[in-house]
Amino acid sequence: MVLIVRRSKHDRGVEEIVNRLKNSSVKYDDVSTHLSYGHRKSGCEGEMDVIAYYKGNVLIFEFKCNDSYNLRAKAFKQLSKAAKHFKEQNVYTFYAYWHKREVVYEKVASRSLENEGL
Repeated sequence: MVLIVRRSKHDRGVEEIVNRLKNSSVKYDDVSTHLSYGHRKSGCEGEMDVIAYYKGNVLIFEFKCNDSYNLRAKAFKQLSKAAKHFKEQNVYTFYAYWHKREVVYEKVASRSLENEGL
């Protein structure tokens, strides 16, 4: 008996982002998916869909299956929380979603250590 498992739309979108990062001209130090973050005492605060490291820079991607005002607002809030956990690196956050069978991502914000005077 062969069991065929169909990946969810969300998982296919996350996989598409990972494939784009791995096949890009930039060679990232590490690309990971579904990383939980939070505090030791309070437990899991949230989860980052895709995170990539490149020479002291951190790229965080939050993927949603559809694009709407509410989902966009939720993603921006999640990205802001996740970025706070990287105090020693430059952080770039991206919001990604499906659009006509293609993954589209937009840069949300960036925090550079040089801009903060560190």
